[in-house]
Amino acid sequence: MYSVIVLLAVVFSTQEKVAAAGVNDDYPGWENHFVARRLEADMIRIEQGAFVRPTQFETWRSVYWVKPNTGATSITVSVNVANGVSVAFKQDGTVKPVTLNNGAFEASFELNNGKAMTEIEVIIANGANDRSYYLDVCAIDPQRHDVVVEYYGLLPYPMTRNTTRALVDQIMYSYNVTQPRIDFIANYFTGSQKNLRLLIDPVKAINPNWHSLHYHLAIWNSDAAIIINNEWTQSEWQYLTNELFNKDPHIFMYAVDKNTNKTTWIKDYTWGAYLMNISNENYYQYLVENLVYQCQSTGYESIFFDSFSLGIVYAFTNANYINFGAGSNVPQQFTEYKHPQLGGLTWFQALEEFISRMNKDMNRRGIWLLPNHGEMRTTWDMFDYALTNGGMLEGVPRRPDADWVMIMSRTMYLTQKDRVIILQPNGGSISDLNYRMFLIGEYLMVRGDYTYMNMCMSEPAQASWYPEYEIDLGAPTQTYIIPDTLFSRNVDNALDNYREGDLFIRRFEKGMVILNPNNSARTYTIPADKTHKMAVISGGGTVPESGIESLSYSLNWTEVTGVRTLPAVSALILSYDTDTGQKEMMGEKVNVYASNGAIQVTSGASNPIREVAIYNLQGMLIYKASAIHATSHTAGLKQSAGIYIVRVISEKHVEEVKVFLN
Repeated sequence: MYSVIVLLAVVFSTQEKVAAAGVNDDYPGWENHFVARRLEADMIRIEQGAFVRPTQFETWRSVYWVKPNTGATSITVSVNVANGVSVAFKQDGTVKPVTLNNGAFEASFELNNGKAMTEIEVIIANGANDRSYYLDVCAIDPQRHDVVVEYYGLLPYPMTRNTTRALVDQIMYSYNVTQPRIDFIANYFTGSQKNLRLLIDPVKAINPNWHSLHYHLAIWNSDAAIIINNEWTQSEWQYLTNELFNKDPHIFMYAVDKNTNKTTWIKDYTWGAYLMNISNENYYQYLVENLVYQCQSTGYESIFFDSFSLGIVYAFTNANYINFGAGSNVPQQFTEYKHPQLGGLTWFQALEEFISRMNKDMNRRGIWLLPNHGEMRTTWDMFDYALTNGGMLEGVPRRPDADWVMIMSRTMYLTQKDRVIILQPNGGSISDLNYRMFLIGEYLMVRGDYTYMNMCMSEPAQASWYPEYEIDLGAPTQTYIIPDTLFSRNVDNALDNYREGDLFIRRFEKGMVILNPNNSARTYTIPADKTHKMAVISGGGTVPESGIESLSYSLNWTEVTGVRTLPAVSALILSYDTDTGQKEMMGEKVNVYASNGAIQVTSGASNPIREVAIYNLQGMLIYKASAIHATSHTAGLKQSAGIYIVRVISEKHVEEVKVFLN
C-alpha cells in the first residue's frame, strides 16, 4: 500500500528509532485522555441557500458545500456563538461587514464574482484562539475538477472523456532515465509521483502541463524517507519524535494492546508506521506547513496521500488495539465509539473533518490532494470519498469477486463527480492478454472526464506502455448517472445498470466494451447493423532506453461477425471506426498549455497543426485559427483568467483539452 521504493529497501527499525521517545513505555489511561476540541460556533444558518455536503451544520466540521437557491443573487449567513466569542466574515479573501441581528452575527454575500464558486470564511475568536469555517457556495459540486481549477488556480489535469491517459507511480527508480525516455514520459504520461528535479525539470520543459505528485502518508508517520527540498530524508520523522513529541505527546494516538495490556502508540504492523492524532492541532498545523514546503521546494502540484481509507487502521494493525479493531463489532469501533483523544469524535468523524479540512488548506495553497482510497471494498465503510479532489484506487480495477460490483460502482460514483481518479490494478502477468483486455475494459466501463490508468503488471511495473492505452472509442454515449449527492449504500449496485444478461456493456461514439466478469466463458452476438472490428493487442511493457519507438507492441483491429465467445474474465472491445495509425499518432501527440497569458499549441513534425478553436465553459467560440499547417501556434485571447476548451485539429487526429489561463 505504501508503494515502497526499491532504492530505499534498507530496512529501518522504527521501534529502535522511537524507543528513546517512549514508545516502549506504558501510558496507562492515555487512551482515555480527553483533548478539548477547537473553538466551535453554536450554529450557522443560511438564507437563500442550503447545506448540501453535509446536509446540515455540525459544530465540529469545518468545510461545507452550500448550494444557493435557484435564481438567488446573494445569500445571507448568520452565526450564533457563546458569550465572549466574536465573528468575522471574509468572501474570497476580502473582509465583509458584520451586523448583529437578534444576538446573531450576520452578513450578506453577492454571488457575482465571475466564477462558479465563491468562498465564505466564517472566523470565530475568543481572544486566545480562533477557528475558521468555510462555506463553498456553488450551484454544482465545488470539488469538481473544473471548479477547483478555476477558483484556486490549480494546474489542470487533462481530460479523459474520449482518451485513455496514463498516470504512473515512481519512474526514476525503475530504470535509467535517458533523453528518449524523457521524451516518452513528457508526451505519453499525465504525470507520476516521487520525482526529483532531475526528472521534473526536463520533462516540464517539454510538457509544462505534466503533473508531478509528492508522496506522503495521510494518517500515519514513520521513519521511511520522503522527498524534502529535492532529496530523500528522514528529517520530518526526526523532528516529530525528538521535538514535537516532547512538546505535545498527544500528537500520536494511544490504545491498549490486547496482547500486552499496555497503552502504547498504535502501530502499523504491515509497514512499521504509527497512527497520528489527526484531531491534534499541533500536529495538523505542523503537517500543513511541511506539506506546502515539501511541494514548493521540489516542484510538486499534487500530493499523493497514502494509506488513508477508513478500514485501513483495522487492516494494518492486525486488530491488536482496543477500540481500533480488537474484539467484536469492529464497525462500531470506528463509526460509533467516541474517542476522548479526538475530543469526543468518532474515528469516522475525525477522518472526514481531517481530510476535508486538509483538502481545503492544500487547495488554498495551490495544491491538489489525492488520497489513496484503496479498493473501497469495506462494506460497512460509508465514508464519503468525494470530500477530496479525488485520489488513487489501488487494486482497482481487479479480478472479479464477491465485492466486484460494489467496488466498480463506488468507483463510478467518484469518476462521475469529476474527481481526479487514478486507477492502479496490481498483479497479473504481462503475457495474460485476456486479463489485460479485461482491465482496460473495466477502466473504460467507469472512465469519466478525469480518470487515469496505471497498468501495474507483475513484470514491468513502472514506466511502461501498453497498446490497450491507445484504443480509441471516443466519448461515451451511455453513462448511468448515479443520482446521489452524498455517498450511500444506494451507490453499491450502480454497475448493474450496464448489465446485459451475464455481461456488462458500455457504448461509446466509435464502439463498445463488453465485459465478461464470470469464471467461465460467455457468448455475445455481434450486432449486424454496421461493420464491427475487434481490438487485438500484443506486446508492450517497459520502454527501452532508446525510447517508445523501440518498444515492440501492436494494436490491430480484426473484423468480426456472428457469435463471439468471450473467455472467462475477459473483454471484447469493438470499434465502428478505427484509425490504424494510432501508434504513429501517439508518437506525435499534440500538447496544449497556458504560457504568458496565451494558449500555446505544439506538435511533432509529422503531425502539423491545421486548426485551433477555443471555447469558454458555456460553449461560446471565442477564438479560431485555420489553415495553420505548423508545429507551433500561439493563441492570444482578449479574455479574463478562466477555464477554456481548446479543440485542435492536426494532420493525424482531433483532440480537446481544457486549459486554465491565469
